[in-house]
Amino acid sequence: MLAVIVAAVAGAIGALGAVAAAIPTPGVYLTGTAGFLFVLVMMGFWSRMSYKRASPGVQPRFPSPQEAEGN
Repeated sequence: MLAVIVAAVAGAIGALGAVAAAIPTPGVYLTGTAGFLFVLVMMGFWSRMSYKRASPGVQPRFPSPQEAEGN
């Protein structure tokens, strides 16, 4: 859901950039759509990569009770 919102904002920014560059209306629509789709696809790839990473191992950063007692 958040990826779609971010992609919509990116599409709006792309369309505003096209308006600022005085591109005709069909070009503005295409630029906004291209920006939306590009960011949506890139966010999809990015989120998939986060699931493929190995989870970091949990290592304690304090001594165990057995080590503290000297057993």
